[in-house]
Amino acid sequence: MSTKPEDRLLNFKKGIDAEDGRRRREETQLSLRKQKKDERLSKRRLANTAPATSQGAVENAASKGLPNLNEFVKSIQDTSKSSEHLIGGVRGIRRLLSVSKNPPFKEVIDIGALKPLVECLMRTDNPELQFEAAWALTNVASSSYTSAVADFPNAIDYLSKLLRSENADVREQCAWCLGNIAGDCPQYRDAVISHGALESLRMNLNEPANESLLANVVWAVSNLCRGKPKPNLADVSPILRELCMIVANRDKLGAETVTDALWALSYVSDGDDNHIDCVLAAGGGNLPRDLVEILREGVSGDVQLVPPALRILGNFASGTTSQTQMVVDAGTLGVAADVLDMSKKNIRKEMCWLLSNVAAGTQSQINSLIKTKFLVEKLVEISMDSEWQTRKESIWAISNLCTGGNDAHVSAVVENNGIEAFALTLEMTGEGRMILVALEALKSIFTVSERQNFSYLNLFDEVGGIDKLEELQTHNDNTVYQKAIEMIDEFFGEDDAEDENLAPKCDENGFTFGMESPPPAKNLFSGADSMAFSPSMFGESNHNKFNF
Repeated sequence: MSTKPEDRLLNFKKGIDAEDGRRRREETQLSLRKQKKDERLSKRRLANTAPATSQGAVENAASKGLPNLNEFVKSIQDTSKSSEHLIGGVRGIRRLLSVSKNPPFKEVIDIGALKPLVECLMRTDNPELQFEAAWALTNVASSSYTSAVADFPNAIDYLSKLLRSENADVREQCAWCLGNIAGDCPQYRDAVISHGALESLRMNLNEPANESLLANVVWAVSNLCRGKPKPNLADVSPILRELCMIVANRDKLGAETVTDALWALSYVSDGDDNHIDCVLAAGGGNLPRDLVEILREGVSGDVQLVPPALRILGNFASGTTSQTQMVVDAGTLGVAADVLDMSKKNIRKEMCWLLSNVAAGTQSQINSLIKTKFLVEKLVEISMDSEWQTRKESIWAISNLCTGGNDAHVSAVVENNGIEAFALTLEMTGEGRMILVALEALKSIFTVSERQNFSYLNLFDEVGGIDKLEELQTHNDNTVYQKAIEMIDEFFGEDDAEDENLAPKCDENGFTFGMESPPPAKNLFSGADSMAFSPSMFGESNHNKFNF
């Protein structure tokens, strides 16, 4: 089954079953992760930590350009010099690369400074020299010249080995540098993984020397879990338990650390059912409830953790029936209405996507959604009055309720103005796929109407639906056109039986054709007498017929 939302209606035929309704996210659609400051950047550069007065001196030194750089490079190429001399040269290069304005990345590369910097990484007798060299390489890797570091012979290998250094500062800086490299592209990510970095990072997660090291290690791990094509599940699965432990102990850790751990789990769970199972198993069954608790906390407090937590739950809901049930059992539906009221549109859209996958589940799962107070009502409201991308996800949700639910579920959608929502969708002439989604839902509604002798077709007419349906007969999408014709013929067509008034009659003047008087007027409702819509049609005796 295709997992792309744009392929949801590929080979669309008679209906949207549970499998058609389940959709996964491609990384190019991760709009939740903003492209600006509130996104966790894939690369980070370590700024110079010198005091402001010293920083000014560094900026001035950098402005002098290559003369100073030449001196620094010469000083580290001469291995006969003292350790202090070597550290001074490496630190000088690092400071040049740490300035805020126009750091000389290209000049450092062109002058050949990378070779001695990489060689300094293996000076096990001098951790301070290793630290400064790793810092300089980190800054180069944070730029558009990542490949210069990643492709330099032995650079990734040396950095990976130093993740087990006895010096915590060296370990942290190497993790930072490898995170920058891995964040550049899947090829470099896989190169870092192939050098055993994940196992060494896992050791640092289990015994972090300090919170700063933990934060940078988790960030590096998140970059090693992201990207398409996805990393091999066998490579990343050993580190998932540690990430879940970070989520479980979030109250004791910094928000940035927990956020990165959540994003890492979201990347891994954004895959097939095996990926989801692997993440669920790593959490020991507690992860879904931890994620729901994060949503609950975010409704009334800081929302930073909500987007990745919601993404993970959405990935779980897009999996098998049992995986979806774990999302329901964790209490997600109970907090969903409050999440739909949150101000961030991408959070609302993500929750609608999650609910659309629950709505594509079993009858029991659909019933749980229907019975959750205000939830269907809010979904219908969003489908009629929200930004279009969020509307689309909510339309999918209420459509799945109609196409996969029973008569009672369909009636619950209708009672919450679902017919009007689908009729409005028919106006979106440029959204052929969503029109088809609405038409399939309307077909289910009309079928229930006929089976239960309800007046849903009249209601569709009252909201202008018949006019909109007729207009679709000129739609430029042939599939939409054919579907519209099919529905008009099935639910609004005239009786094909021959009218006896049209039969030829024989009198003394021969055969005559036609009618002595015009027949009574008929509306589109299969011969029913014309009537105006009345709210009483949906009173207690008809409208509230089902108990859940």
